Amino acid sequence: MCAQQEGSTFTGIGFNMAAKFDLIKDRRPFDIVFKIDENEWNGQKTLQLRIEDIKASESQPANLSL
Repeated sequence: MCAQQEGSTFTGIGFNMAAKFDLIKDRRPFDIVFKIDENEWNGQKTLQLRIEDIKASESQPANLSL
């Protein structure tokens, strides 16, 4: 997953979340719970969002796009 807010782009990863895919595939607003994690791949370190949970949004969407 890749999210953008106010000019910043964040990548994210979630494990064992296949059941949540229908919540995001139609690009409708949704809320996520995440932790900020350090990812190291091929000697490069980056920050990423470790997705903990996803649910359909009950409020107006924030200025966050995917």
